[in-house]
Amino acid sequence: DWLRERLAEDDPRPILVFTHHPLLKTHTSVWYDEFMMTINGDTVHEVLKTAADRIQGVFHGHVHHHITFHRDGIMYSGIKSSWTQFHIWPDQTIETANDLPADPGYALVTVTTAGTFIQHFTYRHD
Repeated sequence: DWLRERLAEDDPRPILVFTHHPLLKTHTSVWYDEFMMTINGDTVHEVLKTAADRIQGVFHGHVHHHITFHRDGIMYSGIKSSWTQFHIWPDQTIETANDLPADPGYALVTVTTAGTFIQHFTYRHD
């Protein structure tokens, strides 16, 4: 209800949404889509659709991978962890499998009148 009220306000500014867990299935692995998501993410997405024209992106962590997808005109983007990465494969059904040699990373998000730009970075953890 709180989110629905905020999105209904007469405010022309662009909207950026940040969450820890992904709201929607990432379709990257069975395990992620069953155990790593927000429980009511589909409901939140339905609320976000009411302001899709103003939403510049929904950004989340928790997946420990760079991933971007669009649904109903809304861009969803996840990023690498600044600590450790996970192995991930489509039919994965096991719990967390750390990818210890993988470098950590982060993303720089820039929002301008021309659009939303995401730069992904990694760095050495030696």
